[in-house]
Amino acid sequence: MPATWLTGQMLGEATPVGQYAFVGHSRSLAFVRSTLASRLAHYGLTDLDAATIRLSTPRRFTQEISRLIYETTALSGPRFSGIRYGSRLGDDFDNWAVFESDPEPVHVVAARAIDPGDADLQEALDLLGIAFV
Repeated sequence: MPATWLTGQMLGEATPVGQYAFVGHSRSLAFVRSTLASRLAHYGLTDLDAATIRLSTPRRFTQEISRLIYETTALSGPRFSGIRYGSRLGDDFDNWAVFESDPEPVHVVAARAIDPGDADLQEALDLLGIAFV
């Protein structure tokens, strides 16, 4: 990856605000399974569980799940500010997708330019097998 990728990128910490759908939760999986049951067959899936979403589900289907959650509404308007889901890289990582339609989906705690020598960046690059050139 070119080192110029770091130009304009930021590293930050934020606290989620609002409601986030935890896709791997049993209730979320049950809702998605029942609501998108006909779509499972379309993608050649016999069932939907947390492993399916994290490891083998076709990207188009996970996009349909995201769209379903995005469009889910409560009486007062949109219900979710985004989605939380477990990483395929390990149970110690949570991924967060933030919906841009929410005016304040997170509270920014800190933000700064990325230092190419940052220890956390180096650990992530090593984990993913990426090197800057």
